[in-house]
Amino acid sequence: MKKSFFFLFLFWAFSFTLLAQEESIVESTSVDTVMFLSGFQEQPSKSSLGRITDSKLYQMGKVPVSLFVLSGLAYPFEHYMYQVRNHHLPNFRFPYDDYLQFAPGVAVFGLKVAGVDGYSDWGRLLTSVSISGASTVILVSGMKYVIDKERPDGSNRNSFPSGHTATAFMTATWLHKEYGLTRSPLYSIAGYGAATLTGLGRQLNNKHWFSDVLFGAGLGYLCVELGYWAGDLIFKDKGIKTPIAKRDYVNLKESKPSFIGLNMGYVVSNGTHLTDAIGFESTNGYNIAVEGAWFINPYIGFGGKLSSNTIDLTFNREKYFDHYPEDKMFIKNINEDFTGIYSFNAGAYFNYPLSNRFMLGSKLLGGIAGTSSSDLRFEMYPTAEYPEGRQINYLTGDRDVNWSLETGLSATVLLSRNFGVRFFADYLFSGAGITFKKIQDINADAPVYEEFRPNKFTHNLMMGLSINAYFF
Repeated sequence: MKKSFFFLFLFWAFSFTLLAQEESIVESTSVDTVMFLSGFQEQPSKSSLGRITDSKLYQMGKVPVSLFVLSGLAYPFEHYMYQVRNHHLPNFRFPYDDYLQFAPGVAVFGLKVAGVDGYSDWGRLLTSVSISGASTVILVSGMKYVIDKERPDGSNRNSFPSGHTATAFMTATWLHKEYGLTRSPLYSIAGYGAATLTGLGRQLNNKHWFSDVLFGAGLGYLCVELGYWAGDLIFKDKGIKTPIAKRDYVNLKESKPSFIGLNMGYVVSNGTHLTDAIGFESTNGYNIAVEGAWFINPYIGFGGKLSSNTIDLTFNREKYFDHYPEDKMFIKNINEDFTGIYSFNAGAYFNYPLSNRFMLGSKLLGGIAGTSSSDLRFEMYPTAEYPEGRQINYLTGDRDVNWSLETGLSATVLLSRNFGVRFFADYLFSGAGITFKKIQDINADAPVYEEFRPNKFTHNLMMGLSINAYFF
């Protein structure tokens, strides 16, 4: 699971790069005047939704609001991410994020000093970045003080939002606006890649929760939008060195909807029956994934999905104590571990455009899946022999890797030229499972060994929301 957790964050950098590509177009109206328009290229007839998505307020808010929403969705599942980190990398301590957060900003000024022109001249650049920097410091510091959220490591109570991540995405958006939109998207990929690794580092170093990082990313991006909006008000059309690249209106019925996106959602998993007395109930968990496809025409494409599902193991206490009622006087508490299934599947994607805003989709994928280890522990009451109590490792579950198949249905609304929101329901079917071993009874001094492979197949139903970047 830790590998999928790492790669999900790394691929997020590419998803965010494409998502953040502005839909601004440049039109010359005279030798001395350049008019900058946001959103889709003007059409003869424009719907009310089109007018909304063309507005400056929408263009400024679409990315940060999406990240704020994801932060809210991630909040109930923070303890899962915390458990994943502590389960696999409990001793990780490498504060590279303290320095990497500034790297995109150093690149902006380094390129400028080297004579590589970006969007702004020195005066416009310094004004925009100063306003965005001051806004970020004020908002992050104020929210930390008011919200007073404890960090995962318990060191203090200024966890939300992540200041490092806000700074990283602020400087990455400087690089994106100055050079990614005007010269090459590779600048944006490098900037948001560094920002994503910074957010990952805040979690690996146990300094922030997942929702802190997502909200910090959105806040950093929003402050840059405010800074450049202020620069536009102050300088008008002066101080622009390199115009933003033109992007034409897209007709979905004639375009190839290639995409990459970040998925977040809920998982419903099948239960696990070991014996008449021992079993785990069907439980819910969370899904996070990166998915992308390249389309050869408006209807058929090929791509893949890298996915991680983390699921709580809910031990059926009632059934156990029905069979072993005498154990109630010995067992103080039962601690379940979490389990997970990570998968990589690739195959065919299908798309049907209903209009220039709405699409229906499906897919048929195949690949591999693996399960993570898990444990069930009994916390015992103190006895004369064990006056401080003891913990019994009752069951342990081994990892497994096997084949997997995945399909699903989705509905997408394209909110602007390169940005869409997709609602999905995916089904994962795999031969990967968990082999449980009973290694100790509560009344036995010597270890015992008994092996169970309860399910031949794993079934996961995933439902949620995806933010997608489209490149036509």
